[in-house]
Amino acid sequence: PTIGRLARTRSIPMIAPPTARACPGEVATGSPIRTRAKGWGPSTTIRANLEETVMVAGVRVHKHGGPEVLTYEQFDLPAPGQGQVRVKHHASGVNFIDTYFRGGLYPSPVGMPFVAGNEGAGEVTGVGPGVTDLKVGDRVGYTSALGAYAAERLLPADRAVKLPEKISYEQAAA
Repeated sequence: PTIGRLARTRSIPMIAPPTARACPGEVATGSPIRTRAKGWGPSTTIRANLEETVMVAGVRVHKHGGPEVLTYEQFDLPAPGQGQVRVKHHASGVNFIDTYFRGGLYPSPVGMPFVAGNEGAGEVTGVGPGVTDLKVGDRVGYTSALGAYAAERLLPADRAVKLPEKISYEQAAA
């Protein structure tokens, strides 16, 4: 996609505290990452969001239990890595198995804390290195290991399926 008016030079520091616990899509390195891109202009074609961390909201589980352990929080979502896409959710599936992960009947495949939800549909907002079948703006649906109860998430690109125009986000997430 063509990005509109962007600053000529931009530097984005992204730092996660060394004590941060990793959750799907979170950075917990404790080291700064600096990026600089020169010469961006209105006609420059780039892959959007490759080197940006964004703040998103989601429903996270920090300990096992009933619905009271669900917490609505904001957290950092880094740029997509190798073979990943970032998806902005328009719909998320709600399934009984989510209660099994939350309650501890099934162990979380991503550890604790985790963002609940296994299915979703939305728009690709970022594409990582090595992804050739998807681009920013594509409508996709998926099923994957946890992370759907968030405004945006990182997803292995091979788990995303392009949606035909006649399929709504809600239908795809169901």
